Amino acid sequence: MFDKEIFLNHINKFCFIILLYLCACGGEVLDDAQNFVPNESPVITSISFEPSDSNLINYEDNLIPDIPFIVKASAYDPENEGLTYTFTSDQGSFSGQKESNEEVEVVFVTGKMKSGELVTVKLTVSDPTRRNNEAVEVIYIGKGKPKANIKAEKGGSLISDGDTITLASNGSCPLTLTSDCTGSFLFVEKDSESNPQNISIGDKDKVFGLETPTGTNKSLVATLYGPDATVPDPNHMLRVSSVGTHKVWIIFEDMLRQKIVILCNVIVTP
Repeated sequence: MFDKEIFLNHINKFCFIILLYLCACGGEVLDDAQNFVPNESPVITSISFEPSDSNLINYEDNLIPDIPFIVKASAYDPENEGLTYTFTSDQGSFSGQKESNEEVEVVFVTGKMKSGELVTVKLTVSDPTRRNNEAVEVIYIGKGKPKANIKAEKGGSLISDGDTITLASNGSCPLTLTSDCTGSFLFVEKDSESNPQNISIGDKDKVFGLETPTGTNKSLVATLYGPDATVPDPNHMLRVSSVGTHKVWIIFEDMLRQKIVILCNVIVTP
């Protein structure tokens, strides 16, 4: 037969024992909480960069691939624990990282980028003994150079896309090609093509190289020759294949692999 009074006495004794246990353990937990000191994040105290070439100027708005920079930073850990330094960038690569006395140095080399794209370097300093305990700093190096401005002229007259040039089969037509940045020109004869985006510099050995600081115009002379013409200089030229009408594309490609294409309809007469 169920005795309610006896049952309640057992329950009370059990609860009392549990309460004593919790009080005893709770004191230790409370003491641990009072003595707990949170692990502080690392602190980045400085970060700087400079081009490896001290003569490099005006690079901030004119970055191109393969420019090396030296990046330096310093940081410390409030608990004096060892730190891990990680450099990342979407516009370049790193090499030669050196660490000493809470300081780090690395070489950053610019890589592929677009005109006007911001080039940044991210430094993450972490305490490997604590998960997600880190400090982050992002520095701005510069941005990709502007798009090129080019022009092609015949006898001082500007050649626009789609213009026509008449050329005798034994004649020549010198053109003045101008760009405001370093890059390469090339003549490409391709009658079957209608889309300028499909025209590219294929033979790097035949390009007309031009080097100039960004924003400073520089020109060279390149010549179209008829199929029967005598060519005194094999450089900076194109011999049109035959009598008739041909598509000759003037292509320019800058250091960011960005291209500009001008179409000339060349009529070669007998």
